[in-house]
Amino acid sequence: MLLATTQHHLEAAKIANTCRRAGVITSAIDGLIAAIAIEQQATLFTTDLDFSYMAPYCPFRLFQVK
Repeated sequence: MLLATTQHHLEAAKIANTCRRAGVITSAIDGLIAAIAIEQQATLFTTDLDFSYMAPYCPFRLFQVK
């Protein structure tokens, strides 16, 4: 279990702002998940397309089903 820190929340806000400037709207939870994945150097495995829209603007790794 990973607990979100203040730094994770700050990074999530940066991710949301970066995406929003590019026209991609994200939820607070998706931003927080992305921030924690980045910090943990984890690959996200999800069927939520929102992460696919965020991926070009965030340095997280997204597992791609081929």
